[in-house]
Amino acid sequence: MIGRPGNARRIWVALVVMTLCLAVAIGGNALLARYYIVATVPQGENILRLAVSGLRGELARYERLPDLMDRNPVLVRALAPDADPVRLAAANLYLRHLARLMGLSDAYVMAPDGMTVAASNFDQAFSFVGERFDYRPYFTDALAGGRGASRRLGRPRASGGITLVGRSGTGGGSSACWC
Repeated sequence: MIGRPGNARRIWVALVVMTLCLAVAIGGNALLARYYIVATVPQGENILRLAVSGLRGELARYERLPDLMDRNPVLVRALAPDADPVRLAAANLYLRHLARLMGLSDAYVMAPDGMTVAASNFDQAFSFVGERFDYRPYFTDALAGGRGASRRLGRPRASGGITLVGRSGTGGGSSACWC
């Protein structure tokens, strides 16, 4: 059968047609992929805008927290140089309540020298109480300009977060919250 001249021609035509079909399929696939990628860009941009808006809203929720902490008499008394253990315990308990209420990872108060005098995690193995954070940029920024912030991964809880800090106008130290 292959010996007939018509059969060889048919085989060549079939191979050429199959090659053309394969080329169209590959080229069409690339065109379709490009089309759908381009078509999804606006949808992705909308999702990104929504995510940014949500993050801004979440940050706005915590932005004033250091200022509010600065006005709390329990925390102001804890920043006094002669703060007794009862005042420090009250500040620790208040900060733990505040952290739970606001959904914070941690909340803490630092003296002007950077020493943490009270913290929401006072009763945990990795407590900030007694730790000095005067080397952290958010602390020095807060002391210099009244506000400080830092985005970090890792410490203190092996997770990402934002530290917001405000300089205390009454006690001289800083209030910080880890969101």
